[in-house]
Amino acid sequence: MIDTSKNKNTGVALYLGSAILWLIIGTSIGEYLGIKFVSPEIDTQPWLSFGRLRPVHTNMVFWGWASMGMMGLAHYVVPRACLTPSQRPALQIWSAWFINAAVLLGSLSLMMGINNSGGEYREYIWPIAVLFGAGVVLSLTSLWATVRERTVKVIPISAQYIISAHIFVLVISFMAYQPFWQDGIGETIIQGYYMHQGVGMWFMMCTLGLFYYFIPQMTGRYVLSEQLGRVAFWSQIVFYTVIGTHHFIFSSIPWWLQVVAIIGSVGMIIPVVAGTINFLSCFRTNWRKVGSTAPLAFFLTSVVFYI
Repeated sequence: MIDTSKNKNTGVALYLGSAILWLIIGTSIGEYLGIKFVSPEIDTQPWLSFGRLRPVHTNMVFWGWASMGMMGLAHYVVPRACLTPSQRPALQIWSAWFINAAVLLGSLSLMMGINNSGGEYREYIWPIAVLFGAGVVLSLTSLWATVRERTVKVIPISAQYIISAHIFVLVISFMAYQPFWQDGIGETIIQGYYMHQGVGMWFMMCTLGLFYYFIPQMTGRYVLSEQLGRVAFWSQIVFYTVIGTHHFIFSSIPWWLQVVAIIGSVGMIIPVVAGTINFLSCFRTNWRKVGSTAPLAFFLTSVVFYI
């Protein structure tokens, strides 16, 4: 077995430290916005108005806190799941700085009233979105290099989820910023696609990859079936990528697209049930650990809400 305990975790620390910083700043802004509901006269500065600060808050916790937190844990998990040292760690550091720069510049531009005029979570103008994308590409390059150097025969299911999440967030961001469907019904369709894929194919995919490593590792039990995990993996890709327009049922969006979204939504029963069975199987005969291991209690709670 390859000893990965000596891996340099500078990139991981930078990701996680940055995530915590953006969490503190982002939630503080959210709290300030909450105060405005009861004391709207608290300030008169345009750059502190609700309309400008609200997307600053949402994007900061979306791209700064949650995304960087996941990426830091991804670079912790993949080398250990693949039983090989992390490859190209310098790229992780550059990736973290690129994303930090994107969140900082994006927040400042939104406060100045410079935005994409698009839907929620894509208010950053495209040059700033490109900066974030560059950070994801660097992260993906490092992760893929690590997977290529793995000492296990098959790519671990956790690494499959994490790698796929990085690929999908690049795809959905590229699609969402194309200029030729930013008006009318096309903008509505692409917004449903973008927001849903951001949740399902970035946050959910990456988090499920973390689940497939941490839950068995903490419980000391393998998941019930690797094959069941692969069924969950591929069925999520098939069904989740078509359900964005289920937010606009009985709207002016073409009916065939609404039907596809409804079918895909029902189809999501397959990956959710399959994944939940695998996760809960790790707790068999180990329920006592939940009461004595705080992270495990959080994971179990997450699994329950997932189903």
